[in-house]
Amino acid sequence: MALPQQLQGGLTPSEIEFRGEEVLITVVPSFRAGPLHLISGTFGPFLPLQQVQLPLWLAMTLIRRGRCRLITPTWLTVPYLLKRLEEETSQPNFSPLPSRYVEVSQVLLDGARESIPQVGKVRRMLQELRELRLAKARLGLRTLDGHYLQLDGLSNMEINEMRPVVIESFKVLQRL
Repeated sequence: MALPQQLQGGLTPSEIEFRGEEVLITVVPSFRAGPLHLISGTFGPFLPLQQVQLPLWLAMTLIRRGRCRLITPTWLTVPYLLKRLEEETSQPNFSPLPSRYVEVSQVLLDGARESIPQVGKVRRMLQELRELRLAKARLGLRTLDGHYLQLDGLSNMEINEMRPVVIESFKVLQRL
């Protein structure tokens, strides 16, 4: 049974971002409360100055209300991103990044920028990293031999962006 046409193109960027909001991030609450029992799990208890891991959507709700502050993920710091940029330019493989780094970084940079040191530089480095990785993926498509395409290390959003190009490339190869 074939998928309906509207489901064949994969997820939209907003759907991918929505799924990324389940990623756990660390925050420090400024309030006291018992555990929250949600469908996706139990989170808490919430104690002032004690770190707790929460789904991104819940953490952002609390951050917007001034009820907690973000602990910046290691992968969203200038030293970490510098290392990834160096690896991306010097190695043929993709540098290791979280599978949802695009979606999570976008939400954090938009909604918790005051908690991220050197936020402007981090934003520029992430953009440069994405451009390098997409260019590397496109180069991989040019050397496609028709058997498989190895895209280890790409994030969900990067794969989704490449999907139409990859599908068309494989269609052309099938006709040959």
